[in-house]
Amino acid sequence: MHVIGDPTQLVEQFQTGFVELITITRDEIVSRGQSGVGRGIESLVKNVVGGFFDSIGKATGSVADILDATALGDVSKAEKY
Repeated sequence: MHVIGDPTQLVEQFQTGFVELITITRDEIVSRGQSGVGRGIESLVKNVVGGFFDSIGKATGSVADILDATALGDVSKAEKY
């Protein structure tokens, strides 16, 4: 259950985004843009936004599971009486 999402995976994706921003951008500068431009920023955005929404998705899924369990618990109690 990931009530707060998955903070470890979130930090790993942020780290990957920033490391790739630096390394890919450095490679683009060294090659003087021959291999393309902007891939480092693309990786940063993809990892940060993807990690954020993945974590939020896990958190909301866990909250939904808790609410379902609570609601089902109330229904089963009502059926007993």
